[in-house]
Formats: sequence, C-alpha cells, structure tokens
Amino acid sequence: MPAKSMRILILLPAWSWMVASAAQQPSWERIGELRVNRTHATWTSPESLARDLRSDDKAVRLKALRLVGTDTNNEELLADAVPEIELRYASLGEDRTKQAIVMVEASSYAYAAIAVPSANAWVRIAVFECWCKYENTLLDDFVRVEYTHRGSQDLLLRASGGGTGLYEQTEARFALKGGELRKVSS
Repeated sequence: MPAKSMRILILLPAWSWMVASAAQQPSWERIGELRVNRTHATWTSPESLARDLRSDDKAVRLKALRLVGTDTNNEELLADAVPEIELRYASLGEDRTKQAIVMVEASSYAYAAIAVPSANAWVRIAVFECWCKYENTLLDDFVRVEYTHRGSQDLLLRASGGGTGLYEQTEARFALKGGELRKVSS
C-alpha cells in the first residue's frame, strides 16, 4: 500500500472522532459572566413546561429542565433542588406578538429560556445561564424587559460571577429580529 494511502487510513479514524466529538459539544457562547445557547427546542406550551418544572417527580423535572435548555453538567444538581420558577410574557419584537420567558433558579444557577409561538407549539430560540452565586434575588436581578428609545422592548440580562475576592457583572441587551434574539449591546 502506498505511503499516502496509509496516512489517509490512519488519519481518517482520528478525523472522524474529532468531528463526532465536536458535534457533541454544547453550543454555549460566553458574554462576560453570561452564557447563551441558541439551540432550538419545541415545547407544547410554556404553562405545561412550568408545571413540569414544579413537579414532585424528579424524572419529570429533569425532562423539563432539558427542554428549558439547562447545561447538562448541572441537570442532576438542579433536578434535586426545589427550583424557583417564573413565567412571563413580553413582546420582544417589533410587533405585538408575545414571547414566553421561562425562568428557573436553583442551587445558585439561573436560567432564562425564551420561546416564540409557532403553528401548534412554542419554539425555544435561546436560553441564558448565570451562576450567580453572589446574588440574593436571582430572578429579579437576572432578567428584565425594558422599553427602548426605538419604541420596542429589549431583553436585559444581568449576570455576575467571580471568585477569591473578585466580582464581575455583565449586562447584555437582546432584541428579537428575524425570529432570533440578537445582542444589541453588552
């Protein structure tokens, strides 16, 4: 067998493994202390998701946490805790269509999942995460909807973090454009 063919045969399995590993990596992006995942997921309704997050059955809570989009590294920790859940609706786009904001807080982690209505369901378009271990009222400080000078509403997120004497805060604004949340500023 020629040397070139032999190199291809050796490199092919390694390359395949790298591609498969890359596909399994979570698609979180970091904006300071705030993490964002824009992977879509379909919900039957925000109300049923909130109900499942409050369930006494750990398996039901775990499935709901996955639909929210929590980081898989934190799922068991969050499923064992009694989460604080909040459901809000707001018009984040240029029209009056309301989007759902499902917020979950447990074990110093806060998540906010944003979903838009579709034909027969809701589609989560983004989830935000903060390990806000220094904050007392996570959900109140983490997510706000504010009117802008453009006459629309922005999603305002505040995240904090740090350690060993360091403290950092990140504030980021997002607006709904073309069915996706776009960062306006941070």
